[in-house]
Amino acid sequence: MNKDFSSPHPLPKEPWKVDILPNTEGLPPVFVKADQGKSRWDLLPFKATEQIVKVVTFGATKYGPDNWRNNPQHERFVSATFRHLYSWITGEKNDPESGLSHLAHAMCNLMFLLECEIEQRGTNGLSYSKPKSN
Repeated sequence: MNKDFSSPHPLPKEPWKVDILPNTEGLPPVFVKADQGKSRWDLLPFKATEQIVKVVTFGATKYGPDNWRNNPQHERFVSATFRHLYSWITGEKNDPESGLSHLAHAMCNLMFLLECEIEQRGTNGLSYSKPKSN
């Protein structure tokens, strides 16, 4: 049996931007959620996120859950990110040890680095000085 789930209500294209729905007197009640201005988790690319989760799971199995939090040196995450990016750029799609995407490994390391920055943990031993202009 096919059910018709279309709504008799004149809903806008982007309901999360609407404070009040138009007058719907005489129509059945409609679900309204005032979530404008809130984070749009539905915009995350979930297939890519799943690959990052697989990398974290691989790491948790190999090193223990949340072992990355014990790394006080930001440059280790940066170095690992570049190693995985270099491997991907030079044609190696997946990490030979884990069998998972080098891009997912790189993203995982960047997420660790961002988490450290947000939590103000660890040290950044990286330095960059611009070349002196002549």
